Amino acid sequence: MDASFSNHPLIRTYLIRSVSKLSNEQWLTIPDGFDNNIAWNIGHIITAQMGLIYYPSRLRLEGMMSNRAMYVPGSSPAGWETTPDPQELLAALKATSRAMAADYAAGKFNDVNYRGMTTAAGAELTTLADAVSFNNFHEGLHLGSIMAIKNLLK
Repeated sequence: MDASFSNHPLIRTYLIRSVSKLSNEQWLTIPDGFDNNIAWNIGHIITAQMGLIYYPSRLRLEGMMSNRAMYVPGSSPAGWETTPDPQELLAALKATSRAMAADYAAGKFNDVNYRGMTTAAGAELTTLADAVSFNNFHEGLHLGSIMAIKNLLK
């Protein structure tokens, strides 16, 4: 298995452990000095996985929540018209990780189908391995934000 794919479940496992025992209030609180909350970060992680890996691979990601517009770059929970259910976000976080591992094992991913892209951060993703590696980095950044928010909410 490609190292980028094999590292992804490690990141997701840590993310899931970090948020699974939080109250709904903790998931939804935006601390002073932050633009987003834990729910937004989790939803954004899932949305980014779709945008970085699945769409450019011309694949559909199962287990994705329907309200992904709430989590795109530049969005904020301050503008949400509905409140997401943290348990649904947690289930989607688990499902999308399992789906990616299964899709990789089934041979659905390949560089032939991957359409390269440039991320908003300026990273050039020309191969699937580039995309998965960048996605892991991106999830690590948001894990850091989640941990910072958690520390403020204690």
